[in-house]
Amino acid sequence: MTTFLLARHGETEWNREERYQGHADPPLNEIGRGQAEELANDFGGPVDAIFSSDLRRASETAQIVGARASRQNGLRTLSLRNCADRSS
Repeated sequence: MTTFLLARHGETEWNREERYQGHADPPLNEIGRGQAEELANDFGGPVDAIFSSDLRRASETAQIVGARASRQNGLRTLSLRNCADRSS
């Protein structure tokens, strides 16, 4: 059975300031990096694949989770933009 888990990126300074981010690309702050670490610890088992937006806050969250929760060393995270480009 395949299980899909969806997670939002960790906190950025713009989240904390309640600023709209849209396609702007602020990085995670320390709290956001800690949230990504907690997310990795909360997975019940290893992760086979991670798909992420190419925005820095999302890809950084995915990289942190992948480094901690991957089934294989060096799990590659795939940008959703690349997946969309291939389907057209």
